[in-house]
Amino acid sequence: MSAVFGLVYRDGEAARAVEPWLLRKMAQSLLHRGPDGQGIWHDGPAGLGHLLLHTTPESVGERQPLHDAGRGLAATVDARLDNRAELLAALDLPSSATDADLVLAAYARWGEASPSHLLGDFAFVIWDGGARRLFCARDHAGVRPLVYASVGGLFACASESKALLTLPALTGERDEAQIADFLLGEPADAAATFYREIRRLPPAHTLTVDGAGPRLQRYWSPSDVPERRLGSDAAYADAFRETFAEAVRCRLRSGQPAGALLSGGLDSSSIVCVASAMQPAPLPTFSCVYDAVPTCDERQYQQLVLHARPCTWTTLAADDLSPLSYLDELTIQAEGPPFGPGLASQVALYRLASAAGVRTLLDGHGGDEVVSHGEGYLSELALAHRWPALLREVRGVARTYDEAAWSMFATYARFGLSTSATFRRLWRAGGAVWHGVRRTTPQPAGEAPRLGVVLPALAARVNLADRVRERQRAQARAARTERGLHLATLDDGRQPLALEVLDRIASAAGVDPRYPFWDKRLVELCVSVPAEQKLRGGWPRSILRRAMEGILPPAIQWRADKTDFSPSLRRGFLTFERQRLDAALLDGSPELDAYIDRAALRQRYDRWLTAEQGDAHGDIHHIWRAMALGRWLQLTDPVHQQASPVRGVFSQGLPAAQLHLGA
Repeated sequence: MSAVFGLVYRDGEAARAVEPWLLRKMAQSLLHRGPDGQGIWHDGPAGLGHLLLHTTPESVGERQPLHDAGRGLAATVDARLDNRAELLAALDLPSSATDADLVLAAYARWGEASPSHLLGDFAFVIWDGGARRLFCARDHAGVRPLVYASVGGLFACASESKALLTLPALTGERDEAQIADFLLGEPADAAATFYREIRRLPPAHTLTVDGAGPRLQRYWSPSDVPERRLGSDAAYADAFRETFAEAVRCRLRSGQPAGALLSGGLDSSSIVCVASAMQPAPLPTFSCVYDAVPTCDERQYQQLVLHARPCTWTTLAADDLSPLSYLDELTIQAEGPPFGPGLASQVALYRLASAAGVRTLLDGHGGDEVVSHGEGYLSELALAHRWPALLREVRGVARTYDEAAWSMFATYARFGLSTSATFRRLWRAGGAVWHGVRRTTPQPAGEAPRLGVVLPALAARVNLADRVRERQRAQARAARTERGLHLATLDDGRQPLALEVLDRIASAAGVDPRYPFWDKRLVELCVSVPAEQKLRGGWPRSILRRAMEGILPPAIQWRADKTDFSPSLRRGFLTFERQRLDAALLDGSPELDAYIDRAALRQRYDRWLTAEQGDAHGDIHHIWRAMALGRWLQLTDPVHQQASPVRGVFSQGLPAAQLHLGA
């Protein structure tokens, strides 16, 4: 995806002019995002820049930043818009208009309300010279990133923090609260970064900057979507199928060959089956395969899709990769310690697609969150004392996941029947929420939250325990209804963070990932349907399964399991990285001492080493996060490097001859 960046001095009439060399330094740090062209525009107190990656047919030949001298507007835009026909008609523009043209014209027409008229993925920055204000906006899900900093009279924004860290006004001070949340596995703040001075523009928000300072405003929320009642189960399935197909079709609009990731799961397989029917040539697909750890291998499902649909297939031997492969690159690209231990295979898949000439890559990310498993429906039934319906659904879930029906029923029945204050305190403290095949049990009231490997002194400095308690209370409140749980999942700060990390590692590979499940229309549909459409007969995500009738191979359509990749991660760590793990986690890494409880980390590491398979959902993630944090601290500490990658390599100036300087 392309890069956008901008500067404005907001000192009123006495504001000084933007220095072009600052814009060139920002451009230098973002070159990996713009292989197809670069440009800079500046006028008085404002300056904008753009680095272009061609991803739509209209973008070929595009030059940004855009400048409308008559209206006193300039814009830098990273966007793929899906309602082009509607916008072209409303704004009276020719069909050759680029998505950036549409964004600028939409602002000229609707001003700060313009993001509400846009459908698709976007992040843009517009300088309105007449109003002397900078206007920024980000799409509803946060697919396209935008970060900003406001220091003194200077406001700066960009697609990545690297560009902001080139500015002398920023210190690069780390945000300890974000570090603690990361170590705990709960980076839930949608605005925080690992740098205290830098903030992320949250999804579905605009930011207006003028003499009064930055002002945030939310322009869309899934909570505003009303419930939708249709006449039959078939009508819901039809509505989902039509909306999903349109979401896939829009994301196939590309100026370069389009392909898709194919894991073999419900989400990626649905995308591939729908997309392949829309393409004149076989759809290129890319998959991970596992020979050393057969329990992680999903070839049987991938091949079912390939036999049913016209596709080409390129595979990656993922168990030949160390989980720490590309760790330095990932750390620099992600602009912080990478959150997921499986990102090495994602980097390799992006590079595989890029080498095959595929620049647009459809991805099933977000399917679980957008469609929802429907687990909140069981809480609803219990609270409403609808015992026959609850028993029916619990029996179905037990069949699907081979669990004990009566034990599960008793858990929800106790919740629904209880009127005791003690039970209510337990519920608020933790909740008993079924999620796929895993349930969490209430945590006794008054018990200190479990803080993993976070150093107690750090936890105290950032008030971590109280923040965790508040998150638990909010989660418990949300889990009382399916809609509440669904909305809380969609609004979780971890969702845009995951999209941002994927954006940055994909951009470094020259790939544009696109996510049909995060289509705004599909999000609104899934939020609007009744709970019983999401969990039906014991089948989670029922509406998607029914909508894919005749499209997906039945073995995938009614697949109940999700592959646990922790055995492959365990093998990768122990095969390739045991010495490195011991050195970092046992021998000590001084950088970590200010953040990590060494005894707690040692205990988890020893337990993981001695267990037959390790704790798939606990210890492995603490181990990864400790390793990732330690490496990030080293890479960003000038004591360990003469010039750190963040403030050194990315702060070198770019010769003016390589940029298209505007007046």
